[in-house]
Parts: sequence; C-alpha cells; structure tokens
Amino acid sequence: MRLSNSEEKYGWRLIALALAALTLTLFSGSAWGQITGAGSISGTLTDPNGGVVPGATVIVRNSDTGATRDSATNEVGIYTVPFLQPGRPASSLIPLLVSSA
Repeated sequence: MRLSNSEEKYGWRLIALALAALTLTLFSGSAWGQITGAGSISGTLTDPNGGVVPGATVIVRNSDTGATRDSATNEVGIYTVPFLQPGRPASSLIPLLVSSA
C-alpha cells in the first residue's frame, strides 16, 4: 500500500514534532541547573500589634554584594523572595518595609 503525498508529509511532520518534543525534554534539565544553589526567603509581615500587613514591599539585601531583591506581601501579609544567591549567614534577618498600600 502506497501513501499519498499528503499522508507522507503528515508522517514526516509527526516525526519532526516527536523529535522536537524529545529534544526539549532532554535539554530542559539544563535550565534548572541555572538556579542551583539558590535559596528563598518567605514569611509573614506583621505590625507591632501582630496584625498582618497586606500590600507592603519587602526588600532583601545580600550583605556580601549589596544586591537587593524585592517582593510584595499578599492579602494576608505573606511574602516570598525566590532565587536568592548564597551569602554569609546573618545573625538576624529583618526584611525592610518600604511602602504599604
């Protein structure tokens, strides 16, 4: 049984798609390698009375490099600052409140 030209083209397209998917699967691990050794900080920002602070900006500073990263608290005061590079351990971590909604 001979395939028509359109069926043959469809077959080659299917093979090309399968190879592309396989290539993406094999090389997707290298992207995860870019964040090796990174950490994150998360917590709940509260005021002196213990109430949560929604909509605030939290800044985290690397004491080795001076680089800063910022995040906003959600409606219940929770923040997360992901993909932080390792640095010297701090005796205490105090996120800086920059602004509040």
